[in-house]
Amino acid sequence: MRVGTVGDNVVDRYHGTGMMYPGGGAANMAVHARRFGCEALYLGVIGSDGAGALVAGSLTEEGVSLELCRRPDEANAITDVSISPTGNRVFTSFTTSTTRIVLDETDRARLAGSDWLYTNYSSGTEGLVPELAGLAPLVFDFSYKDEEYSSTLLPHIEAAAFSRDTLSDEEAVALIRRVQDAGPSIVVVTRGARGAIVARGGDVHVEPADRITPVDTLGAGDAFLARFVCGLGHDESLAAAARAATGWASAVCLHHGAFGHAAPIAHDREETNDV
Repeated sequence: MRVGTVGDNVVDRYHGTGMMYPGGGAANMAVHARRFGCEALYLGVIGSDGAGALVAGSLTEEGVSLELCRRPDEANAITDVSISPTGNRVFTSFTTSTTRIVLDETDRARLAGSDWLYTNYSSGTEGLVPELAGLAPLVFDFSYKDEEYSSTLLPHIEAAAFSRDTLSDEEAVALIRRVQDAGPSIVVVTRGARGAIVARGGDVHVEPADRITPVDTLGAGDAFLARFVCGLGHDESLAAAARAATGWASAVCLHHGAFGHAAPIAHDREETNDV
């Protein structure tokens, strides 16, 4: 099984501890797909600074292929993170890469025929969605984006994910049905401590959250989504994939950073934008 992810990576800096960690939705998705046992390809922009070296080194160590990555002479994307008393991650400032991703023939040939491709709202890849969807079934993580944003993208997408902490079961199912009417057959609605509701076609499953005391929730949603779609790709039932995905996400909440690989904060770039 092959999973290709296209889009963002960042280095998450925790100034409270003086440590930084690799992350970003597309990078996280590739790591968790590889940990599940899939072949994982990541296509993104990795900077030439210390933060970029951390991203490249950690993804390589995890077994993720970087053969399609762009490596311009620029600073890597950075996010500054603080942790609330309840363990929830709070983004306080950020920088982004300046290089935009445009697919070339090598990219298309390598990504075509993957079991899943993935991108998300924070990658600036909306314009690539029709092209990616023509290569393989596409997963798109909308996170907290609204339905106006998603409306033009949904017809191209096979699996859509949303974060909606405040929705009741009934409200989440109503969202799922509206999304399915627009195109995707698979929909994931994660709700933090309220659990997740997932659907495939007409089947809907409500999965409660594990009762844990989180250390850091950063990357938990990415872990859930990766394990869930990989499980479905391995013919797990909807309920089995959701249960396993919940356990996978819970494990991420018990340590700092999205998937480990801590390093002392590199100070070769300091300018950031407030969230």
